[in-house]
Amino acid sequence: MSAPTPDDLFFAYGTLMRSAGGPWAERLEAMGELLGRGSVAGRLFRVSWYPGMVEADGPGQRVLGEVWRLAAPGRAWPLLDEFEGVIPGKPDISRYRRAVVDVTLDNGTPLACQAYLLNYPTADLEPIPSGDFRDVVL
Repeated sequence: MSAPTPDDLFFAYGTLMRSAGGPWAERLEAMGELLGRGSVAGRLFRVSWYPGMVEADGPGQRVLGEVWRLAAPGRAWPLLDEFEGVIPGKPDISRYRRAVVDVTLDNGTPLACQAYLLNYPTADLEPIPSGDFRDVVL
């Protein structure tokens, strides 16, 4: 098996995590392989029943999640984009935007993965200081 690239790797930090146990988490499991838990520099907010991550604005801000290797990225990304509210060719009105982020697995391994970043202001959203969405929903 070849080394993974950011096109193959997805960082899930909310309802798509295995521990979330929802139908989309099950669907993600069918689309790939869980490589492990990790974290990325960022801030996490509760948007509604789901979270949103934005870039860190200071040191020590981490978002916890899972790294998945997608078996067929060409088929998986359009499905994930649709779930996340990414409108092709219209980034200004998309709910999220997909970006490459630097993830550190719990075992210390660094990986470049794609993740969905919230694409609108967070001023009216509830922060999740722990960076772990499981603290809010589980």
